[in-house]
Amino acid sequence: MFTKHLSKPYYLDQLESASRRIAMTHHKHSEIEHWRTKLLSNYYGEKKILPVLTHLSSKESRILFDLRLPLPDHSYCQIDVLIVTRNFALILEVNHSPLPNLTKDYRFMHVNDRIESRMPDPLSQAELQAHQLTYWLTMAGFQSIPIHYFVVLTSPASFIHPSYGSNSQVIHLDQLLTAFQSLDRLYNSSPLEEFELNRLCDLLVIEHTPYQPFILDRFHLHKTDILQGVICPECSNLPMKRVHGRWYCKSCHHTSRNAHVEALKDYQFLFGERITNQRACAFLKLDSSTAALQILNEVACEKSGLNKTLYYVFNE
Repeated sequence: MFTKHLSKPYYLDQLESASRRIAMTHHKHSEIEHWRTKLLSNYYGEKKILPVLTHLSSKESRILFDLRLPLPDHSYCQIDVLIVTRNFALILEVNHSPLPNLTKDYRFMHVNDRIESRMPDPLSQAELQAHQLTYWLTMAGFQSIPIHYFVVLTSPASFIHPSYGSNSQVIHLDQLLTAFQSLDRLYNSSPLEEFELNRLCDLLVIEHTPYQPFILDRFHLHKTDILQGVICPECSNLPMKRVHGRWYCKSCHHTSRNAHVEALKDYQFLFGERITNQRACAFLKLDSSTAALQILNEVACEKSGLNKTLYYVFNE
């Protein structure tokens, strides 16, 4: 049973908007692009693991994607995939890095360009998550649950470096089902009753705290660093111009009725869910506040305030 489904991380949406709206010559663009690529790779790896997990989904197992549980020291236990059964809990640290030699000494060596870069060892990350989850479960009154973990390599080009030896906790995606079944056979008794399993999974969902930073602060950006205007969906040029109810691109001559929708999504991910008519007019580079008002009335799900304090809240 999928208790917490896989969904695109809000932070990834934020990074994608920032990547589109920060000039490539900006000194922060490469850093933003690094994190966007990293998070997108992880999300793609989780999507690849999804079909395999459907074979594990049953009344006896609960699957939760992308958990972020608060800890008393103000840190967080972040888990790609958590499988909870009545017998044990299993952490899956998903890795979809392109062409890595996965080594135990905290390195990924990219074979194609011969560039070696230091990154956290996924096995050490999974081990840390197991310790954090054990502590969290104890605090929640579930101290009797055994916790296991696997690092799951989802890229076909990945291979396990000899430095891991015969460590069975680092596996390829096609080994996951067999590994789970072998683990399940180890247990003859269940520390949890079904109602306790339900209560635990409900608590995990309630305690989940998604990462949704104010991205300008996260990367020390200013509002003036953000490129304004509607981006052309055909050639990515900006800004498009509003002409007789349509958006027109001077570069490729493409026209669109609703190109402003993606622009306003960018605004939401970068600045928040509230926008005023004045800010919409400036961000969309509209000559008419009446046109901005018409657009906001189409896309907003609610509005509040009066006159100059009137703001709109975006639809989901």
